[in-house]
Amino acid sequence: MRVSSLPLVLVLGACSAPPASSGNRAVEEVLETAIAAGHAGAMTMAAVEGTVAACVNVVVPCAGGAGCEFEVEIDAGACPIPIFTAPEGTVFVAGALSTDDTAVVNAMWQGVDDEWVVVGLGSMVIHRDAPDQVRVAYAQQDVEVRTDADAASVELQQHAWTVQVATGATPAAPGDDAYVVNGGHQSTGAGGSVDTLQVAITNATVTPACRRNPTAGTAVLQRTHTGSSAYYETRILTFHAACDGQPFDLTD
Repeated sequence: MRVSSLPLVLVLGACSAPPASSGNRAVEEVLETAIAAGHAGAMTMAAVEGTVAACVNVVVPCAGGAGCEFEVEIDAGACPIPIFTAPEGTVFVAGALSTDDTAVVNAMWQGVDDEWVVVGLGSMVIHRDAPDQVRVAYAQQDVEVRTDADAASVELQQHAWTVQVATGATPAAPGDDAYVVNGGHQSTGAGGSVDTLQVAITNATVTPACRRNPTAGTAVLQRTHTGSSAYYETRILTFHAACDGQPFDLTD
């Protein structure tokens, strides 16, 4: 994912400004996690309702109605997760309907991508907004990550986001779904010299025309470092329209 940026950095004391790449991975992780959750949530809700994609295995079917429990497995190789360069692995989703059009689920991703650190999310809410619209919401602390994740990844301490999935008229064919992510995450006292990091994302959009990276939307990144080289940094990141799958480049 490549973005153009408008940085604003206030440096306190005699110190150097933070590096241009500061905090980029945190933004990427929120997008990856939310879009992966939307991808799994839309197919799960469709399967519970009786429309099962070819890449979905219904382990425990749901007969319908509040309290109905279910389990599904999703082959991420057969139904690739958007913005991942090497689609593979399995997604496990288990939960129950709280109403006819709302489910609460836990999800686990296994073997999806060596660079992706989030392996489990609990208590996600999936809601059927319309026949062609599914919304997945998550607000939780202590996201489960790989034990060997680096410091930047371990900053994922609190998530709060929603992803709207437009499935069109083909709920069993996720390849033409569109995703819009709003939300972000925050952390305190994690990741080397970083004291506080906050990320807010607005209308980050992945469309069927480009599944390699968001082509619209904005992210605001704020971080505060205290210590011998204190600074306060704000970056406004605008996702560009190019479909190039490139990583963040804040030197544009």
